[in-house]
Amino acid sequence: MLEKNRDDMGPTQTAVFSMRVRDFMRPRADALAIRPGTTCADMIAHMAHTKASCAVVVDAAGRPIGIITEQDIARRITYRAPGETPVETMMSAPVMAIEQREYLYYGIAWMRRHRLRHMPVVDGSGRLSGMLYLHDALAVATDRLMKQIDRLSQEGTLDGMKQVRAAQVDLAETLFADNLPAPEIQQVLTQINNDMYRRIGEASLQKMKEEGWGDPPVQMATIVMGSGGRGENYLFPDQDNGFILEDYPDAEHTRIDAYFIELAERLCRDLNEIGIPYCNGYCMAVNPLWRKTMSQWVDQINGWGRKSNFVAIRLADIFFDFQPVWGKSDLANDLRRTVTGMVRHNHFFLRQMFQDQADHNVALGFFGGFTTEK
Repeated sequence: MLEKNRDDMGPTQTAVFSMRVRDFMRPRADALAIRPGTTCADMIAHMAHTKASCAVVVDAAGRPIGIITEQDIARRITYRAPGETPVETMMSAPVMAIEQREYLYYGIAWMRRHRLRHMPVVDGSGRLSGMLYLHDALAVATDRLMKQIDRLSQEGTLDGMKQVRAAQVDLAETLFADNLPAPEIQQVLTQINNDMYRRIGEASLQKMKEEGWGDPPVQMATIVMGSGGRGENYLFPDQDNGFILEDYPDAEHTRIDAYFIELAERLCRDLNEIGIPYCNGYCMAVNPLWRKTMSQWVDQINGWGRKSNFVAIRLADIFFDFQPVWGKSDLANDLRRTVTGMVRHNHFFLRQMFQDQADHNVALGFFGGFTTEK
């Protein structure tokens, strides 16, 4: 019975930290979207017909520009505004929206903090893609985790990210006390850390734009490697990150690389500031070994495969766990497919990598728990 209870509890405890908003939102078809110029009378009729609790006002591209809720109708429209009043004169604007790629726990905390019952969900282009309802989202969040959820979703400032790092300790203690398997706890910690990479990266990029650096000159993907790539972070991992850049002409290297050196320095500096320290082995995007175009990565991996010495095996072992955390993930996915095809038939190289791994033990017991005694 004890084992059954733990299994029933485990997915509920961790789902809120692994699910994205897109996994739990109601689809676009269930969101009542109206255009400016719609009259309040028509909007109310549509809401009554569809049993919608709010209407989202969208522009010609489908991007939310305002929202009208049942409370707005009761407070500002009923008995106060003529039926032919355009909705844009009564809507709440600007509207708070959340991207569908955000983690669900962040959406829950954001809605609780701003006392929202529902929030429009947008895609990467800012177009309405669905609605997130607080009572739906709370179904996967236990009451005893709500305090941690609130602490884990601070604003994307350095001080806010420091608070998130501190909150991870309490969260890990809670999950550990509930006997969740160690791999599940590590997955949760990894997801939170990887999300901080994205938030800090986006903040760094925004500051560069404000300082005149402009937009990135080519597409890029930020990757994490090592334990972060495997989903095996503990509480205090160091940095293992890199950039995959879209190919560009050699003549543009000095200009383009200068941009990404600056971005890498800011990203790694701020990660260190919030408590994810610099890598002692310099496995970071500030090192040109880990900041390359797609073609350069392919050449480097080919070189590791040909050498197959101790250094090459160790570098490849660090790299092969990579996962994208921010930017154009297609670059990382394309490189993954290319790398897999390259090494599949290099049996000597694969055997050397296997032997290197076989020489290391991990502190996990037979049933997936932490080994605390020898």
